[in-house]
Amino acid sequence: MFEIDPSHYRNFIFGIISKKNLARRKWHKFTLWEEELILFWNKGDVRCYKNYCPHYGLPLDQGKLTDGHIQCGLHAWKFQLSDGKFVSAPYTKKSPNCGLVGHKAFIEQGMVFVYTGDEEYFETAKGYTIGNVLEDQVSGHVEYEVPFYLALNSGIDYAHFPFHKFFFQAYRIYRWVSFNKNSMLTSYTPTLVEETDAYFKYVIEETGSEITVYPFCINHFDPKSSNQWQTFISPISETKSIYLNTLKSDSSNCIYRMLCYLGFHTIVISALHEDKKWLESIYPNFKKGRNINLCDHDFHLKKYLSKFITQPKSKSKNPSGQKNILFSGR
Repeated sequence: MFEIDPSHYRNFIFGIISKKNLARRKWHKFTLWEEELILFWNKGDVRCYKNYCPHYGLPLDQGKLTDGHIQCGLHAWKFQLSDGKFVSAPYTKKSPNCGLVGHKAFIEQGMVFVYTGDEEYFETAKGYTIGNVLEDQVSGHVEYEVPFYLALNSGIDYAHFPFHKFFFQAYRIYRWVSFNKNSMLTSYTPTLVEETDAYFKYVIEETGSEITVYPFCINHFDPKSSNQWQTFISPISETKSIYLNTLKSDSSNCIYRMLCYLGFHTIVISALHEDKKWLESIYPNFKKGRNINLCDHDFHLKKYLSKFITQPKSKSKNPSGQKNILFSGR
């Protein structure tokens, strides 16, 4: 058995929004670990601040952007986007000693990541970033009333895929157009092929699919169809999460690519809402440990929990024996 302690995964980075979407919107309001934050696009770079003005506390998203500054919508206090410093207020003679409160944010490939953990672990946590983020298609955000590690598991639990009603029918069509003769399996053989501090990768022998699992993200690659998709999970709170999906098709057939993108959006949104219902029903029993008996085909969940999320009921802080700062606690 494992003990799940939030202090063991507070020092993760989380993918929040694609670079393309933030550049288009100019800002993005979101919640991470019960803290309302806001991302700003600032001349090709990103900045993350707590979403309130330090004067009266009005949310910054109710203000307006003006040439590298954010101006509060209540009293027009102005702050620099680059560092959060106070710039001006229309009626004050003496500048107040205050500014915006920020968190670390950075762009890696096509994704904007945010880190709210301990300062001393940031550089190490940044090294856990997925190396190749897909931007071609974003299916949208879906919120789950479950912890992020349980939400992430739904993306790697292949045994439950056939029980998605629409997904199963659509997969039959997908197999036909992609010349993929492998059936959707409720029984499969996962084989670990690679592992580092940052991720582990396994292959499903029956299909050849490659799944790489990071603390905050899953990367799927189907070599038969040349399709690759990613799932990013971020915690709104300890018991609430949000999903973000991306897809890339490397097929040379433009019609096939278009069908993949259209189908991906439709199928994934449908499947995520079914997962939402299932997981929110599972979580109360999972949390209490009721009748939770993991088998060999639950390799992915056992591996993920033991590597990134939990510690066993022993004196050891790190069951894998690796130098993993995410097990360090606080």
